[in-house]
Amino acid sequence: MAVGGLGLLMGLAVLIGRRLDQDARHEAWLRIAAARRINAEQQRRNEQQALLLDVREDDLDLRERRLDLRETRFLEREELMAEYERKLDEGR
Repeated sequence: MAVGGLGLLMGLAVLIGRRLDQDARHEAWLRIAAARRINAEQQRRNEQQALLLDVREDDLDLRERRLDLRETRFLEREELMAEYERKLDEGR
């Protein structure tokens, strides 16, 4: 009976070990799945941030172009005013 009881204990130990291995594998898969979800969410946030930065850069480019246009118009007006003043001075 002692040998049979020892065999039962060994068999039970093997079953418990297998169950612990299954639980550990399951827990590992759950952690991997959670990490993948977190990584996917972070990637989505990074892509949104990149798009937002692109929009801001485009906005800055547009503002720079507007400023360049205003400066060009201002310089053209200054040239016209200088030419007008020269003509006035020539007429005197």
